[in-house]
Amino acid sequence: MKIKSSKILVIGDVMIDRYIIGDHNRDSPEADCAILNYSRTEDRLGGAANVAYNLSQLNQEVTLLSVTGDDEGAAILKNLCSTNRINCHALIDPERPTTIKTRYVNDAYKQYLRLDHETTQSISTEIENNLINRITEISKSGIELIIIQDYNKGLLTNRIIDFIQSICKENDIKLSVDPKHNNFRALSDCDLFKPNLKELEHQYGRKINVNKDEIKNVLKKLDMDKANAVYVTLADKGIYFQQGDDYGIINGLTVTDPDVSGAGDTVISVLSILLLHGLSCNDMAAISNKCGAYVCKEQGVYFVKNTDFQELIHQTIVH
Repeated sequence: MKIKSSKILVIGDVMIDRYIIGDHNRDSPEADCAILNYSRTEDRLGGAANVAYNLSQLNQEVTLLSVTGDDEGAAILKNLCSTNRINCHALIDPERPTTIKTRYVNDAYKQYLRLDHETTQSISTEIENNLINRITEISKSGIELIIIQDYNKGLLTNRIIDFIQSICKENDIKLSVDPKHNNFRALSDCDLFKPNLKELEHQYGRKINVNKDEIKNVLKKLDMDKANAVYVTLADKGIYFQQGDDYGIINGLTVTDPDVSGAGDTVISVLSILLLHGLSCNDMAAISNKCGAYVCKEQGVYFVKNTDFQELIHQTIVH
């Protein structure tokens, strides 16, 4: 099957994933830490912006809506979006910084330190109003699907979540969600719900055995079956899927020294595209599982190349 280009709106917390790269030849005589001899800096799109980036690399028509500061990070974000064919709507809030996660790494991307510059304070009522107006405007442009990518940085208030859910239902727009802890229950009213195992365990209050019947039971106890389809990423153990009476686990693929940065962003991007093409829940889980393993083979935040994506779809459906 051939994947067509669709109009997709991504809403959520954005960030810059910054890598300060240097050679590690010795440790500090002043403290128990490494000394890196600086080589270069790399800035990549992170958070909801990485979801948009994954979609753009898979030839989707992507609009990104978020809130940034009035700072260097916002300028970098807009430039990277422009370079990668992402229509970026970034509302400026001068009272908050644009999130930057700075990782100090060597050439193999081994991480020695991460420094986060961010706020998790909820956006103001004024920004809420502006965001709602912008969502209303963009949704009239033929948007087929909205992805909510939540990182608990303050963008997704209850009012914003309720509005997105209502506008999707009123306009027959599909809604995919990648939740975090704070808004977990509120966000489960959607077409496609993709928590990871750690987030599900946080809601459940205890460890969960990776067993399809136990996960199904946990979702029922948590009243998480409002979503039409649920996918739970299980790290190296694969992905759980559930839609109606169809449920199961696609086993994980072996990856040597995996780098999981941004893998969840790739999975929600792939699942959302496939949702628009009417694939079975099982096939969607299998393809997204392969795509997640694909990006884990690369160092740093990465993406699936479109030609490889098409081949993975072909291999999965044919077999």
